[in-house]
Amino acid sequence: MILRYRIHPLVAAILIQLLFISCLKETDLPVDVAFDFQYAENNQTVPVEIILANKTKGTDFYEWTFEGATVTTSSDKNPNSIYYNKAGLYRIKLKAWNSINSAEKEIEVRIDSALFIDFDYQIMLNDFVPANVTINNKTIGATSYEWFFEGGNPARSNSPNPGTIKYQNAGEYQIKLKVSNGSKNEEKTKTLSFRISPSPDFEIVPAAVDTDMEAPLSAVLKYNPNPDIEYKWECIGATIKETHSTNEFFIQFPNAGTYTVKLIANNKKNVQVKERKIIIKPNSGIYSFKNIKFGISEAQHSIGCFFSASQQQTLTSKEIRNLGDDNKVDVGFFGINSSFEYCYFFSPDRAQDAGFAEIPLSQSASIVNLLEKSGTAFAEQDFENIKTANDFSSLSVNTGNPQDYFESKVIPRFVLLQTADKRKGVIKVKSFVRNGIESHILTDIKIEKRKGE
Repeated sequence: MILRYRIHPLVAAILIQLLFISCLKETDLPVDVAFDFQYAENNQTVPVEIILANKTKGTDFYEWTFEGATVTTSSDKNPNSIYYNKAGLYRIKLKAWNSINSAEKEIEVRIDSALFIDFDYQIMLNDFVPANVTINNKTIGATSYEWFFEGGNPARSNSPNPGTIKYQNAGEYQIKLKVSNGSKNEEKTKTLSFRISPSPDFEIVPAAVDTDMEAPLSAVLKYNPNPDIEYKWECIGATIKETHSTNEFFIQFPNAGTYTVKLIANNKKNVQVKERKIIIKPNSGIYSFKNIKFGISEAQHSIGCFFSASQQQTLTSKEIRNLGDDNKVDVGFFGINSSFEYCYFFSPDRAQDAGFAEIPLSQSASIVNLLEKSGTAFAEQDFENIKTANDFSSLSVNTGNPQDYFESKVIPRFVLLQTADKRKGVIKVKSFVRNGIESHILTDIKIEKRKGE
């Protein structure tokens, strides 16, 4: 006999539910959320790429949140890389779950600013010590600074803008800057140098006609100016004028006396003064020259055969041509050869008669080569006694015979001359020097000055 039972539907539903719950407890899966990250190429400075490695277990679903990234969410299990373009502290969050459980994990990443290091310096006023230097920091993205100022005060600073640095000593120094953005370090060095302001100095160079240091005296003030220094000249009683040269000034002393010339140098930090004294003698009215050479005819291009008191020297033929319109030749000399058997001084306007090239704009002069034929007595003491122009007043210069000449037998020999402008002079022939084509006579000369010299 078979017994049959019917189960009430409500009871059946309860039994099924209990059976289902029993099955769920048997298959419950735990959730373990885990992931790692690394900075691509170890770069933590924007732009930054972060590579993710998802190690989560027991989940089927994922929800990523990327704070501050270019892509802020993802539902991929492995979203691979994420990117950041701005510096800051950001959270990466992963929430994962299955049909039963869920969990989440959050980490924080630091993204540093892009780091660019640079700076300029400016030396205030000029580079003469003592000097002040200001810094213009152009660095971008740094969070810390280290400045090193070699030879400066202060020597170090951690400020982004260290202010004014003072230097007391001349030399070459380095400025070094080290910066960091937290993950990356950079450094940069620049070199600067400082000078000692040069002490002003100058020399007073009299004009060729004023080497006798007699008033009125014209001279040139020669110095080596520095473009970073302002200069000023002072001299009481004298006149100072600019010239066309960058390192010369013209000065004129009108009267005899002692003058103090000052060169004042201002480098905008301090003032230095250089003084030089010059003694100007009263004007004697004459030039007095010693050991003036006159070459024989063959030496006209080397030693020279013409003399100019204004030029203070014997002139070669080329030098005479270079004088141009300022031709102030006083006398010429002819010596036939090193034997000195036929010698004479001649007027500049008769150069061609002596075998020389014509001298343009030359003036005539009266010459007495042989005093013994002129009847004029003149001796060594007479020559020594000529101290001023007044001492020439008693000297009579009669035009000598152009054909008169002398030999080397009489030493010393005195030759008289008078220029076209009535200046008198005496040439003392001291010796005859035989040296082939460089043979010459050696003389002392006294001659009156031109007006204003």
